[in-house]
Amino acid sequence: MPFARPPSKGTLRKYGLSTEQWLAILAGQGWVCAVCKRVPPSGRWVTDHFHHQNRTWKKMTAEQRRREVRGIICAFCNSHVVGRFMTLSKAKNVVVYLEGFEARRASAR
Repeated sequence: MPFARPPSKGTLRKYGLSTEQWLAILAGQGWVCAVCKRVPPSGRWVTDHFHHQNRTWKKMTAEQRRREVRGIICAFCNSHVVGRFMTLSKAKNVVVYLEGFEARRASAR
């Protein structure tokens, strides 16, 4: 098992996770960031979760919060790639946008 320092007990509680569950998520990702597939040079991991706009998070049970955890990512991907309120439809829009650019770029050559 590669070294990975789990978050504090308070952070784990926030997401309804135990240390073992958090480590199992990271192990399931191959001990790398779920987005960039690298070990963060800073060693800083972020528990990524779905952000609720209707502020129901505090009312959720630990089990409900645990189901909202999407994975564990590096701090860079958390702030620069996934960001807050990223959804599957937004991610698909990004793919369409980048594919359009690549197509235009290839035809200009």
